Amino acid sequence: MDLPKLSAGSVDPSPSITTAPGDGPDADTPVAITTIVQTSVDEELAHARSAFEKTEFALAYLHLSNARALRSLLPPDAAPSERDIAEFMRQLVSRLGQKSGKCFVCDGTGVLKQPIRAMNREIRVQTLDRKACPACDGRRLLPAHTTVSEVRRERTRAGRAFRRYHQDRNSTRLGGVMVPPELDGRLSARQLAGVLTLASDTCPDCLGDGHTACDSCNGIGRRPCDGARCIMGQGACPDCSGTGRMSTTRGQREVTTFCSHCQRRGIVTCDTCEGHGWLVCTACGSDGEQSCKTCRGTGEPKYCSRCDGEGLSACRRCRGGGEYRGEACVACNGGGEVICTSCDGAGRSSRR
Repeated sequence: MDLPKLSAGSVDPSPSITTAPGDGPDADTPVAITTIVQTSVDEELAHARSAFEKTEFALAYLHLSNARALRSLLPPDAAPSERDIAEFMRQLVSRLGQKSGKCFVCDGTGVLKQPIRAMNREIRVQTLDRKACPACDGRRLLPAHTTVSEVRRERTRAGRAFRRYHQDRNSTRLGGVMVPPELDGRLSARQLAGVLTLASDTCPDCLGDGHTACDSCNGIGRRPCDGARCIMGQGACPDCSGTGRMSTTRGQREVTTFCSHCQRRGIVTCDTCEGHGWLVCTACGSDGEQSCKTCRGTGEPKYCSRCDGEGLSACRRCRGGGEYRGEACVACNGGGEVICTSCDGAGRSSRR
């Protein structure tokens, strides 16, 4: 799969780092902060692309999510664009949501198995090595959607490598975002809230897709046939128990005749699965997906009821005015806004 071209940005360096006096990166962000952020975003994207090419999709997702959050500190026209990052994220979520599991019809052998009646009239299973399993077409695997538990497990495993990467760089953790140490304490409340809300606007279970793997079929869309005698859609005739013959009594005589149900073959098509060897999952209608239970299909956690998703609240000391007793309010640095204490700046409720 081709990845979007994410070009690295460049800005002129500045010798000092100062706190932005304005509301955000659109006008008043210092060049020094922009330089540091741009470098961090480029490095995160490079590691995301490398992990993607190594099929380490969960690790790529963590790096890209961090880059996306830090991108909010850059000017709108800076590279890479928000659209390119969003396209890369869409591809990552698609890959994370797909997997392949062992075919339950052929038990992962990829070949066809069928019941046959032996000379002693017993039913045996014959393996036809030259014929492919009709369910997996000989590939031994079935495509499926990744379950919620598998997504969590992959993200936990990738999180270790992600944390080691940032520990080596002495990064600072701000909420759910790893930022360069030079930015710790240098961001305005609005800048910090912009970073934190972007890092928290996606459902952790469906990764923003709104759907997860079906619980009934584990994301396959099909389930094994529960017919008692079914072997890849065929089984012993229930009338003659696979013998091909029926015994009836006429008067005082016992007469043996050929079974009319199986035409003396002893083998019939399974009535339960109609010869397929599997059943369509009725819970998801063969899609293998269901609406995410965590976010109820929205792809996003609920907004914080206190800040309505902004991650900010009015400073209580100065009541949002920025001044207290004729001087700049020390609680909000004169900005009139502070990080919402209900959601810690994430803008999302922790309750499901």
